Amino acid sequence: MNTNLSEPYEPFVINKRRDLAIRHAIDDIQNLLFDPQAPNKVYPLLLDRVAQLTDSDGAAIVTVNRFQDKFQRFKKRVHQCFTLEGESVVDLERFQAWLDKDLVPPKPMFFSHPIPHCHSGILPTTCAARALLLMPIFTNNRLRAVCVLVKTRGFYVGAQVARLTPLIGSVICALQSAESVKGRVASLSDKIAHSHFLNSFLSTSPLGVLVIDAANTIRYCNPAAVKLFGDLDEAAQSADAGKVQIEGTGIIKFLPNFTSLFQWSNQHATAKANARGLSPQDWEAQPARRADGTEFMVDLTIFRHTHGTERYTALQMQDVTSRLQRAEAHLETSQQLSALTHLVPVAILRVDTHWNCAFANDRWYEFSGLTFDEIDQTGWINALHRDDVKATLEELRSALKVGNNLKREVRLVSPLGQVRWTEMNTQVLFDERGAILGNL
Repeated sequence: MNTNLSEPYEPFVINKRRDLAIRHAIDDIQNLLFDPQAPNKVYPLLLDRVAQLTDSDGAAIVTVNRFQDKFQRFKKRVHQCFTLEGESVVDLERFQAWLDKDLVPPKPMFFSHPIPHCHSGILPTTCAARALLLMPIFTNNRLRAVCVLVKTRGFYVGAQVARLTPLIGSVICALQSAESVKGRVASLSDKIAHSHFLNSFLSTSPLGVLVIDAANTIRYCNPAAVKLFGDLDEAAQSADAGKVQIEGTGIIKFLPNFTSLFQWSNQHATAKANARGLSPQDWEAQPARRADGTEFMVDLTIFRHTHGTERYTALQMQDVTSRLQRAEAHLETSQQLSALTHLVPVAILRVDTHWNCAFANDRWYEFSGLTFDEIDQTGWINALHRDDVKATLEELRSALKVGNNLKREVRLVSPLGQVRWTEMNTQVLFDERGAILGNL
């Protein structure tokens, strides 16, 4: 049996990032996130995309409802059937019988001629299918729909199914988000709470998440956001009390520059604000303020999305105050150290384990007579007297092997031939894991 992937699909297995057709299809599906009408829109859209992506001769998506019979047992029932124009590749009566026998596969499966009778029975008797691909769609462990694809010539391969997997995942996300927003007008916190996956994901996230409505009012905050913006004097307060303190409040109270950030995005990303929405924007070191007025700095990722008639802005935040303070202290220390290395009356040279020069101070250029370009990489060795080169490098190599420092006399020779006797003292440098970096 030939197990090689067919030529059109092999490149996508090698590098999925190049599969622009799938990426664009996923973008189209993701535009339906949090749209309460997503179930009515996503299936026709998915049907069109998968038919094109698989070069299928026929395609249909059958949606499934669940009901309780007179014995209070849950049963599945055909709800709707979406087909391409002028096509009918599913016999709905036979499909219902197929559901009743619980023959729906738990994951995508494909069959080539001869197709097993238990599955070919869902096709009309007039359908001359040579290959069948079944893709069930589940949300919250419930069957929502089955995508049926057929080919009258050729066959399906595993690479095609793998290629479609992220697309089916985006459909599941769109359906789950629609379930969380449909029905009564509830707070966004309630909607997320009723989606167990989203609630668990956001509640355990180490990053703060806020959702802002069109009036710039906070409609949802996760526990990490409560910790970021809550009153430091009330550290013992409950998470629910913190949410009450934050939700319903204007975002400007906590992020004074919020409006200006989106004004910039609107001015510079108008071309991107098409049907696919505005791309996420990353903002570093933005000023923020806690409920008690304490100021701190955060890194932000902001994106805006419209579902139904509502526009929401989602913010992901991380407190970077300590990191910025450490960076500032490190910069100050580095500047002081740099000044010292250039002021001390000794030549300083740093080389790595391959004898490449990583740093030299002003006094080294004075002693050696070489320029910056001349000491690049291993060029600094040219400053050593030719009679000292071999012995000096051998001793340095031996000292590096065991991590010992070295002290010896060495002659430096300038390009003009001036000889200078010097005392060389080396200090072995280690990284944080104890690996040898080189000599100073």
